[in-house]
Amino acid sequence: MKNLLIILLAVFISIPFLLGAGKVSIEDVQLSDEALIKEIQKYYPTESIEIFNSSEGRFAAVYHYSTYTFALSTADHSKFKGYKGYSNLIIFVDINGNVKRIVFVDSDDTRPWVNMVLQSDILSELSKQNLNSDERPSYLVTGATVTSTVFNKSINRTLEWFKDMYPYLKIMDSTIIIMDSLNVERNN
Repeated sequence: MKNLLIILLAVFISIPFLLGAGKVSIEDVQLSDEALIKEIQKYYPTESIEIFNSSEGRFAAVYHYSTYTFALSTADHSKFKGYKGYSNLIIFVDINGNVKRIVFVDSDDTRPWVNMVLQSDILSELSKQNLNSDERPSYLVTGATVTSTVFNKSINRTLEWFKDMYPYLKIMDSTIIIMDSLNVERNN
């Protein structure tokens, strides 16, 4: 009887995880400001990172070796769900609007499909674009088409959001100045 109760308890506890109940929203992969800064520092080890928030999203300005790079989290700008969950990538854009790097942060999607996408060259291929381009490339990974499609859509949606913001960002005396009234707040 005791063994039966233990088995039933184990099954009852595991049912939500088997059904994906713990991974149902984009908030599961979104980063707090502090976590975003820590992720950025893996690639740009500097303490000079400033977070900017608006009603439509956020971005970070990273001052490293006398130049700025902008960091964007896809989970802040797109809500595309993969086969079983959401993913989050960070896109690094230089001051000329060139995508410098795209890195994987987290995913609630099915791990084998995520791994298949990450083992492909999709992120490096999607890094070869500029904000000023009117076309966004799309790359699919055979066997993980849903997950790779979500990566593509998330990156493209995030870049299109930043493309609208980008013309209003100016650098004056090593400081980011937000031109016009974009209702953007700085978080330090």
